[in-house]
Amino acid sequence: MRQTREIIALASTYISTQKSEITKLSVDLAAAVIRHTQAQMVSERGCTTSHPVVAATTDQLATSHKRANAPARVNETVTFGTLVAEQLRRAAAPQAQASFERERAEQGDEIK
Repeated sequence: MRQTREIIALASTYISTQKSEITKLSVDLAAAVIRHTQAQMVSERGCTTSHPVVAATTDQLATSHKRANAPARVNETVTFGTLVAEQLRRAAAPQAQASFERERAEQGDEIK
């Protein structure tokens, strides 16, 4: 789960910093990260493909690829990537908090 959080954070940062220079490559990168994260949600959290976040991001992903080829809509694709990263971050938040607390407790035990 920790790796999933890091991937989401990196994807979100990458997308938000590339707003003025986004290319098809960066759209493809965002799509790959989103697919990877969806797969992690399914495998690690037991979500199914009908999970609201997984289903919504799959639909948005298809839409973004169509829009990515239209130069006038590149900014919409960037917004899509940022929104998807935020949705995934929110979906992972409860699990991430529990993981963080477990890691912190384990570190506390090691220090004593």
